[in-house]
Amino acid sequence: VAEVNGNAVPTGSAYAAAIKGINPGDTVNFKVKRGTEVVGIAITAGTIMRPTQEIQPDPNATSAQLRLRDIWLYRGKKGWQPR
Repeated sequence: VAEVNGNAVPTGSAYAAAIKGINPGDTVNFKVKRGTEVVGIAITAGTIMRPTQEIQPDPNATSAQLRLRDIWLYRGKKGWQPR
């Protein structure tokens, strides 16, 4: 990618800055270089759908299960000590 909406993007950080303010539904114009050819491409920005999962505590969990949960969730967190 050489340009985003007319702005040169010579680095990854320049590219990230160029696309930061793009919203779903915006038309984005790219100039892409392939070999010696430069091609202009216009796209309509969309959204990313990411499935989510939620962990629910089990009110009937044993102390061993709670300990395993705590190790899995909190290991490596500053100040955490195992039960």
